[in-house]
Amino acid sequence: MRHLIPILWLAFALLTWGCGQNSSENGSDSESDDLFSDSDADGDSDSDSDTDGDSDSDSDTDSDTDGDSDTDGDIDIDSDGDSDTDGDGDMDGDGDTDSDVTLPDEAVLEEDHICALDGELESEHGGAAGNGYANSANEVGASIEWQVTAATAADYTLSFRYASESDARGARVSVNGASAGSVSFDATGAWDSWDEDGVTAALNEGANTIVLSSASAAGLPNIDSLKISGPGVSAAACDADGDMDTDADGDTDGDTDADGDTDTDADGDYGPCEVALYGWPTQNNGITGGKGGNTVVVNNMADLQQYAGSSDPHVIYISGNIGDTGNPTGDNSRVRVGSNTTLFGLPGSVIHGWITVGTMSNVILQNLTIVGPGAVDVDGRDTLNLDNSTNVWVDHCDISDGQDGNFDIVNGANYIAVSWTRFSYSNKSSNHMFSNLVGNSDSKTSDRGRLKTTFYFNWWDNGVQERMPRVRFGEVHVVNNLFTSNNSSTCVRAGLEANLLVEANVFKGVKSPIDFFENNFTAVTAKDNIFQNTSGNTSGRGNAFSPPYNMPIENAANVESRVRECAGAKLLDPR
Repeated sequence: MRHLIPILWLAFALLTWGCGQNSSENGSDSESDDLFSDSDADGDSDSDSDTDGDSDSDSDTDSDTDGDSDTDGDIDIDSDGDSDTDGDGDMDGDGDTDSDVTLPDEAVLEEDHICALDGELESEHGGAAGNGYANSANEVGASIEWQVTAATAADYTLSFRYASESDARGARVSVNGASAGSVSFDATGAWDSWDEDGVTAALNEGANTIVLSSASAAGLPNIDSLKISGPGVSAAACDADGDMDTDADGDTDGDTDADGDTDTDADGDYGPCEVALYGWPTQNNGITGGKGGNTVVVNNMADLQQYAGSSDPHVIYISGNIGDTGNPTGDNSRVRVGSNTTLFGLPGSVIHGWITVGTMSNVILQNLTIVGPGAVDVDGRDTLNLDNSTNVWVDHCDISDGQDGNFDIVNGANYIAVSWTRFSYSNKSSNHMFSNLVGNSDSKTSDRGRLKTTFYFNWWDNGVQERMPRVRFGEVHVVNNLFTSNNSSTCVRAGLEANLLVEANVFKGVKSPIDFFENNFTAVTAKDNIFQNTSGNTSGRGNAFSPPYNMPIENAANVESRVRECAGAKLLDPR
């Protein structure tokens, strides 16, 4: 994949470096090449052995003998008498980008403007605009960071010039720690064939940090430059020590905290969408998943089954489309998840099959898209099933077209949280589009005192007929969820000895938002909910349990917008 530098290119490059055409901002960082330097010892790009940028030796910024255009003897280039050389874009020393200097409306940041890189600067392949390009590490989260200055807070176009020989490579873009979208870099056919792709992102007035990070184990394509178009934009200096990182840990991992990982902000989160565990599992020693265990990336069903079923702790990143789309209900498409495991779906990944967590504990299922064969009224597979398991957190998932149901919690499962997850059925389903069952049988009296579950910020979307959820026995908190199914007959249903707290949800255009079934439930408390264009019962009856945990409750007026934005497999960064 890599070739030797042609003789003519090498001669040209050596001549260019010797003449001092580019000045490195990378200092003495061991991961950056010393390719971009001047021909004298002062660190600038002239030959006068001083740092003023002119061609004489009098330490001023002109080529005459009086030093500048005023009489104060400093090194400013205007007449205001200051001597700032701090690179902040102003010439009067007040730290802003005032009218002394007008920033251009386009800036092209080449390899010498990279502030952090998980990988190496290279020049092996031709066609790069500058003296080289960034070749990232082949791993999830490998990143490149730039610093820029913008004249005003506005939307700017970020365009990355890249090459990728034969495979598409997905990436995420963040600006100042917040997600700015994703880019799917299509193959260009050769490593010396360059193309452009990018996003539109909001920059702040003043300093901004832009990070491009890989979404797959293949890493990023080779990146030649970042072009930014918008009002008054320019490259900014990297951090004060002149190396290629922007934090205090002394590495070049591209993060802005000191933990040495590859997140793109200071708190290690996942982009603009909230990730936080609340509810019942916080009362039973919490959930850590596979934290502390081995981390692997899988792109096929066999590997996923092997690592997920291991008795050792694992954090498993899932890449690409895996499973049997023709028969996603067979054992070859079944994933058994063991204790102390985290499954995280990388952006764009899909599991065609079904997942079971049976008699296990401490499991996190996050950012997964799980697709079943479609509901056809047979006693078949649930797309996701928790059976007699404790401390399980299902977060930011897309679950659809389960053969028997989308997601059931049964047989004494306990201390469960389900958050920011979207449930739906497509036209593959023809009957029995029942989504979520909590408690599988009236005769299962051993479920008393168990099935404690918290549903928050979930979305029951189109196609779902019933079970949103349907509950027996359990103490179930249904809070801040959105119900909009165009195919509903009942939403929240209270079965035998169900104890339900239904609060601050939004029911929109659905039938029977709260259903009492056979009136043999323990209690249903309904409060602070919003009902729009609904039919059927909307009230509660009796006094439900009081949760022993604390959690923030969003005003129902804000729920729909938040859920539509973030429910589903929309996380941008791995755990």
